[in-house]
Amino acid sequence: MPCRDVNALTPTLRTLCQEHMEACRREGFDVFVTWTLRTPTEQAALYAQGRRPLSEVNRLRADAGLPPVTQRQNSFPVTWSQRSRHFPGPDGLGRAYDLALRNKEGLVWDPKADSDEDQIPDWEEIARLAEALGLAAGKRFGDPAHFQMRENPR
Repeated sequence: MPCRDVNALTPTLRTLCQEHMEACRREGFDVFVTWTLRTPTEQAALYAQGRRPLSEVNRLRADAGLPPVTQRQNSFPVTWSQRSRHFPGPDGLGRAYDLALRNKEGLVWDPKADSDEDQIPDWEEIARLAEALGLAAGKRFGDPAHFQMRENPR
């Protein structure tokens, strides 16, 4: 099962994650953490999704303790790396987190969704809030729900 514990993040990232979620809430976005630490087995299962046949994906997901996905869910990739910043570092802590966004209709994964109708997609606004805190936003490399420490902080 996914680790959603912000205490599993480095102290700096934990603080930034909490500040990011608070900034999102101030802007009216209902966000919550969906993943912090991830095992290599979980990452392999996620990486296979959208790239391998459904039976193989669900076998890998079962090996990782994750629930099966449907054919529709297996029609698109959900992660873009086999070397994840979600893996525990030498200190056992994660260096990335994923968020989910919820609105009155349910979970929002559409990168073009604009729940507040301000002509800026919600995930773009959430990315900008993260970047204002000095975080790298996965939206810039195709993963809108992913956030991590910058490689070269400003």
